Amino acid sequence: EEALDRTLGGELRYARVNGSIETVWQMPLGVPKGVFFMAHGCQHQGTDMFRDVPICSKSNFGRCLNLPEEAHLRRAALARSYLVMAVSGGMGKKSCWFQRDLSRVKMAVEYVKEVENITEDLPVVAVGASSGGEMVGMLATDSGLPHLKCIVPQVSSVSELTWGSSAGRQIPTLFVVMPRDGYTFDMATDDYLALQSMKVRTAMIKVKPRKVTASYLERCLKSDLAQKVVEALQKSDALNDEGYFEGDPLEKLWVEPVRKVIH
Repeated sequence: EEALDRTLGGELRYARVNGSIETVWQMPLGVPKGVFFMAHGCQHQGTDMFRDVPICSKSNFGRCLNLPEEAHLRRAALARSYLVMAVSGGMGKKSCWFQRDLSRVKMAVEYVKEVENITEDLPVVAVGASSGGEMVGMLATDSGLPHLKCIVPQVSSVSELTWGSSAGRQIPTLFVVMPRDGYTFDMATDDYLALQSMKVRTAMIKVKPRKVTASYLERCLKSDLAQKVVEALQKSDALNDEGYFEGDPLEKLWVEPVRKVIH
């Protein structure tokens, strides 16, 4: 992973902007054509998106988690010459985002652009999951982040953007939703339709459930361990006969069976 990262971007950089805004970023190897801002979900922090290096020990959480999906997004953005950055919202560690974070994100983006000596009007693309999806919605409001060109809320509504009729900037919006997550799917669909009625360029990707197989888990586990995890999940009845999760994964009934195998 270290070798792969070095082919895509520079060293990880860290700062506490204005004294308390935990900000992490990575430059692409060439001249950046934009900023790719990643907003974490609840119980997470901005360092989750990056590979664990010594500088991560200074962070609020004490290390960088380099979560698989987030790492994939980061590398895809770096490969396309985007500066990738994240901020730890809310309480700064294992937290959701707060309303006050809008101004804090704006300060962090401005700081990174200044430190890296890049133009103030460099375009920004923002993606966020769950609570982070609501955050990128706030960034798209009339008083939101300057030079924002697109937002991607994942499994999230953008109520601040639609309920307050604050979509005057008409920032293009791509929703990524899971129809099986009924309540959130309905909320996101309402916002999708509301933005369309406001003539905002809007699209939606519907993500279908995936079977939990060894090959699927091999993206982050060795093959033999991935197979053991699947067998443990089957024995614990966390999976149905077709290999899909039984019930809501957020209930975390799968955690203990997996922990016993991995530990």
